[in-house]
Amino acid sequence: MAERAGAHANDAAALGAASDRIHADLHQGNVLTTEGRQRLRRIVEQHVPAGALTVDTAHHGVQLLDWALPWARDEVGFWVAMTAAEFDRYEV
Repeated sequence: MAERAGAHANDAAALGAASDRIHADLHQGNVLTTEGRQRLRRIVEQHVPAGALTVDTAHHGVQLLDWALPWARDEVGFWVAMTAAEFDRYEV
């Protein structure tokens, strides 16, 4: 997974600086549900360029696993599987 994420480091540098900042845990799979359905994922996928979404997913996956190893050791397998699924979805 590290190789998959690291492969996008040059792509991240090419994106340039963002004009705004958001909470680090705000991502397309995390918030805004209505009647049990995710809404932010669909909005993000419609409006964020694919290259930027791939880089963001790679970054978030590394960040998530870095959190899980010390803070959720009994759930690391779950977070690895979730990260792998997101990497597959966004072609990381």
